Amino acid sequence: MGQHHIETAVQYLTSGAHCTEDIIDVLHAMWRKGIGPAHEGIGRNDLEDELGVDLEYEPKTVLDDNAVQIGLVDQDPEDSEDLTSYIIAEWRPDDDGIVNGEVDEAATEAIDAIIDHMHATDPGSDTTAVADGGVTHRDVLSDVFGIDEPAAVEARLRRGDLVSNVNTAVEAIEDSDAVTTRNDYDEFSFRYEGYSYSLSNLAVELYQL
Repeated sequence: MGQHHIETAVQYLTSGAHCTEDIIDVLHAMWRKGIGPAHEGIGRNDLEDELGVDLEYEPKTVLDDNAVQIGLVDQDPEDSEDLTSYIIAEWRPDDDGIVNGEVDEAATEAIDAIIDHMHATDPGSDTTAVADGGVTHRDVLSDVFGIDEPAAVEARLRRGDLVSNVNTAVEAIEDSDAVTTRNDYDEFSFRYEGYSYSLSNLAVELYQL
């Protein structure tokens, strides 16, 4: 009987949206698996596998744009600003490269490694690029940071937003055909915790009618 109330509510509240059947399938599957207000919820990317449903529409359309909007599914957290973000330095061996709380330290380490690598290809060092009169890391970095005096590269790398400096430097080195990166530095990447979804109290009340 409760399923009928849910189906009627979905039809009414969505004004017969195209994804109505998907919404109903998701709600019924959540109810069968006990994914209610007290449950930790499931992620959007795991929706079909976790619930055993085959959706015609994208999970975001079914959940965020419809089921959440009509109050039958809760989204946690409610505000995107409350999502946990992770700063990743994959070249670091510990904690899967997560450097939250150690960003300045990790960025300084990367800057030091980039500068050390640059020094290794400076004139006077024993490298193929220099021996052949080719492009060096200092040339590449001078160009990408718009530095007229190549000797100022070190100071420029250590000034301002260090994470941005690392990423700019690494991208420039990787885009160059003349120089390469080393394994003791790389770009920082950012990963954001996903929303979790569960039946709302309203949905549970309708199922219990």
